[in-house]
Amino acid sequence: MDDLDSRSAMTACLSASGSLALATTIVFACAMGVAHATTEEEIQADVEEFTTRITGELRAVDSGAAEVFTRANAAREAGDFPEAERLFREVLASQPEFHHARRRLCGVVLQLGRRDEAVTLCRSALETEGTPENRASLLGALLAGDEPLTAVARAEVQRLANGLLRDGEASPLYMPMACQAATILQDISMLDGCLTRMRGDEINELEFHYFSWIRAVRNSDFGEAERSLAQARAAGLSEEDYARFMALTRQAQPLWKRYLPLALGVGGVIRLRAMFNCFSAASSRST
Repeated sequence: MDDLDSRSAMTACLSASGSLALATTIVFACAMGVAHATTEEEIQADVEEFTTRITGELRAVDSGAAEVFTRANAAREAGDFPEAERLFREVLASQPEFHHARRRLCGVVLQLGRRDEAVTLCRSALETEGTPENRASLLGALLAGDEPLTAVARAEVQRLANGLLRDGEASPLYMPMACQAATILQDISMLDGCLTRMRGDEINELEFHYFSWIRAVRNSDFGEAERSLAQARAAGLSEEDYARFMALTRQAQPLWKRYLPLALGVGGVIRLRAMFNCFSAASSRST
C-alpha cells in the first residue's frame, strides 16, 4: 500500500460521502505493497523500500521506462494527477506488462473521477499479477461507486474481500476496506473475519473500533456499541462524529430503553422498582 494516512481515510469514511471517499483514498494508496507495517513510520519505510525494489526491477529491463516511472511517482506524490496519468501511460506504452504502473494509473484515474475506467485498469493489473495490492486496488475501485452495487459487482466484491482475508501476506492496512465491503454486503461472517485480522494492529485501532461499533449495533448489543464508540473516540474519532454515531446508536435502541429513564428520572426508577416489588409480594400471597 502507498502513503495511506489511516486517520484521513477514516475521516473520509465517516463523512457524508464516506464510501466513495474512503474507497478512493485506499485504492489510490494501494499502488504499493506494504507487508506487515504497524505504525505510520514503518509504512513509510516499507513504501520507500517497495518503490526502490520495483523501480529497480523495471530498470533492469528498460532504464528509460524506469526514469519515466520515477517522474510519474513524483507527480503523483505532488498531487499533479494529470501529469502522473500521462507519465504512467508512457511507461505502459513501452512496458505493458508492468502491472505496478497500471495499478498506480488506476489510482490516479480514480482520483480524477473516472471510476469506471479505474475499475478496468485495476482489473487488468490483477489479471496480470494476482498480488494482494492489485486485489485491494480493484476492491477499492469497485467500492468507490456512489450507486448501488449490481449483483455481479457484489459477487466480485465478496470474492475480492474474502481473498484478502484469507491471504496471510495481505497488509493489515487492507483490512478496513474488507470491513467496508462486509458492511455494504451485510455479511457478518466477513465482518467478524475482518475484525479478527485487525485486532491488535496499532495502525488500524480507530477503524477496528468503528467497525466493531457497526457490528454491535447490527447485533443489537447497544452497550458494546457505546463502548466501541468510546474507544474509537480515544483513538482519534472526532467529537462531532462521536456525538453523531452515539445519537444513531440510541435511535437504534428500543423505545422503552431510550425513553423510560428520561421520563422517570432516577427517583422515578426507584419508585417504579418499589411498586414492582410490592406487586410481586401481593401476587405471591394470593397464590
